Amino acid sequence: MNLKEFREKTAHLPETMELFMGERMTTFAYGLVNGATVKSIPFLEDEGDVADEDTPREEVLILTED
Repeated sequence: MNLKEFREKTAHLPETMELFMGERMTTFAYGLVNGATVKSIPFLEDEGDVADEDTPREEVLILTED
């Protein structure tokens, strides 16, 4: 994805939206961003916790290599 494509995909999003990196798909030090997706993710206390309907969630933009 180039900068023009990124700007087009994100033009409608609020400037204060959090930006996350998706899980790495390659072992290279740097990877090309190929996807940008808005997703509602849960915020959990510990990694082993399970999200339910009362778990706080936030819509974020996730950049991925795929």
